[in-house]
Amino acid sequence: DKYLSMGISYQYYIKQSDYDKLSKSQQGRAMLNAVIIPDTEENKYKSFLTNYSRNNMNKDYTNNEFTLDCQNKETCSDYKELHNGFQATKESKGDELVMFSVSTDKNGWTAFVNGKQTDIYIVDGGFMAVKLGKGQNTIEFKYQTPGLRTGMLVSAVGFLGIGSFFALSKRKK
Repeated sequence: DKYLSMGISYQYYIKQSDYDKLSKSQQGRAMLNAVIIPDTEENKYKSFLTNYSRNNMNKDYTNNEFTLDCQNKETCSDYKELHNGFQATKESKGDELVMFSVSTDKNGWTAFVNGKQTDIYIVDGGFMAVKLGKGQNTIEFKYQTPGLRTGMLVSAVGFLGIGSFFALSKRKK
């Protein structure tokens, strides 16, 4: 009962410094209801998310309340892994951030919402998220190993060069 599917939706954010001041119980509630963002990036989020204030955490979080909140949390549907990433769908009631518990520094990942490339937000200390608008949304994350194509091209040129060198050296003999 206390787990969440992939693609958790959020309408709130909390700055890291505010999160660090909370009790363990309050931190659990905050993590379930808001993405944790670096203090320096608040301007990037406040145009479409609401600041999750201490007023939302007046009392300690009971085990039963936590279980109920987990069961009621909106997540993506139809999550599936692809050979180079993953895909999910989400019906959204308005602007929100959908976080996937996939750790990243963004290198190699590209995100698409409804077929259009979109920004990847890094939240909760390193997980990927995308912004969704109202309506039915198809989310896709694709991964390409950084430097793979360049490495393959350099290797191919190197092999051609070595092959040409040996072919020319045999002709001269």
